[in-house]
Parts: sequence; C-alpha cells; structure tokens
Amino acid sequence: MRTASAAAKPCQGDSSKFYLITGSIYTDQRGTVVFLKMAAARRGQISFTPVADIRAIRILIAITAFYDYEILQIDVKTTFLNGHLSEEVYMVQPEGFVNLKFPKRWATVKNILKYLRNTKDMILVYEGDMKRELRVSCYTDAGYLMDADDLKSQTVYVFILNGGDVDWKSTKQSIFATSFINAEYIVAFDASKEAVWIHKFISGFGVVPTIEKPINMYCDNTRAITISKDHRVTKGVRNFCAKVHYLCETIDMGDVRIEKVHTYDNLADPFTKALPYPKHSELTRNIGMIPASSLM
Repeated sequence: MRTASAAAKPCQGDSSKFYLITGSIYTDQRGTVVFLKMAAARRGQISFTPVADIRAIRILIAITAFYDYEILQIDVKTTFLNGHLSEEVYMVQPEGFVNLKFPKRWATVKNILKYLRNTKDMILVYEGDMKRELRVSCYTDAGYLMDADDLKSQTVYVFILNGGDVDWKSTKQSIFATSFINAEYIVAFDASKEAVWIHKFISGFGVVPTIEKPINMYCDNTRAITISKDHRVTKGVRNFCAKVHYLCETIDMGDVRIEKVHTYDNLADPFTKALPYPKHSELTRNIGMIPASSLM
C-alpha cells in the first residue's frame, strides 16, 4: 500500500464543493491499483469513499462460492450511482445521432435497446462445485476491421473461474492491425497483461493451489500462437515487437500458457459475432450467464 496526502484547499468559486483531505492507494505487487480510499470534506464534514475493483469483487465471490464460505459484508454502493441530484440537469442529443438521414445509427440504437430488453433476466452464476478443480482459464478472440470509420479491430477476452466469468473486455484496439493474425496477437498480448494481474491477485490469498501453475489462455488462431511461442518469428510483426517480447516473457516466466481452441468452442465468440441461438445460449451458459427464471 502507498498513501498520498494533500493539503485541504477549497475549490475555487463554491465553498460547498468537495475538497481533498487525504487518499490511500492500495496496489498489488506490480503496482496496479486494486483499492482506492479517499477522504473528502464538505462544510466541515468528513466522508470516506472506497472504490473497489469490480474484477477483484467477482474473483472473491467466485472463490467464496467454490469453498462455500460466508461473506460477512460487501458494499457495492457508490455515491455516483445512488446519490440524489438536487440540481437541474440538461441533456442535449448529439447531432446526427438519431436522424432519418442516418438510418444505420438509428438501427444501432434499436439493436442496443432490444439487447437490453432480451437480457434483463440474465444473471451471472458461480457453480460452487468442489468436485471440479478451481482453475482460471482465459479465452481470446478478435474482430478484424470491425469499426466502419477507422477500420480498427476489436479486442475480446474473457476469464473464467468456478464456472463463471470474473473478468472480460470487449473494446476497439488502439492501433491499426494490418492482418487478422496481428489483431489476434494484440488480443493475446492484452489478455496476458490481465492474466499477470489475476495471477498475482489470487496468489496472495493462498487458497487456490492451481494458481501456481500457468493460466491457460485459449486462442483460435494457430499463427498467433506460433508467434507467441517462438522468439525467432519476427517477419511481418516488427510493429508489434514489444508485444511479442512481453507475451513470450509471460509464457517463459510461467504466468500463462497459450493453447489452441477450436473456433466453435471459443467462449469469447459471442462478443465478436452473431451466432445461431442454440450456440449463443450454449456459450453464454459456459461463462456463467443464465436466465434468473431458470433457478426458480
């Protein structure tokens, strides 16, 4: 843990606004912030606002469910989500966002609303089956040239623990990938960084023996796997030199082990493409997403 402090100085203009008193930053062994506590004052009152990493919360719940532990207390409320606004708030619709001249954007909005309506009953479940080995596994996938504006690709990874998803990401890549292989390798690189954090975080508990072994990271692109395992393969990937060396290093250090998975069995697939309903339902069940009505 490292602690940062600052002198108490009122915000300019309005003395009723918050100003910082002190802050405590809790980090893991690699310096990643996992917990942040701040003390702020308003009109002489002190309040503490803890900000926990949601990934850490899901991992703790998954381990708790596996061993049938009891959670004595967990606070998931935040000031920003549950506070009541006393001021008037004005919102302006972005220009061209919903416009008959832009039917594709309106279709996107409707698809999002349909998705929210059709998944409102879905919940995340951790199995708690001690007959199975408690192990972290990761599935990666890439959506090549998914963005119609800048042709950047999509990064997707999902980490599974105790039959449920504890950490996932689906976002546009920050750099342009010149091939599908490069897009897949960027995903593997991003997932390996996350795997290192998960490895260090869970190791600190001392209750998950399998975490001492490499985290299995499954990729459906054979060429990307070859690059990650062979330091000599550099032709065509010079722009990704740093990523190549980092991923190779995490493999050599025993943090991750990258393996081939068939595209049909890749649990990250629903994040990158539309699938037939039976297959989509199967993969979502395998990451712990099920309808709440099925438990009643």
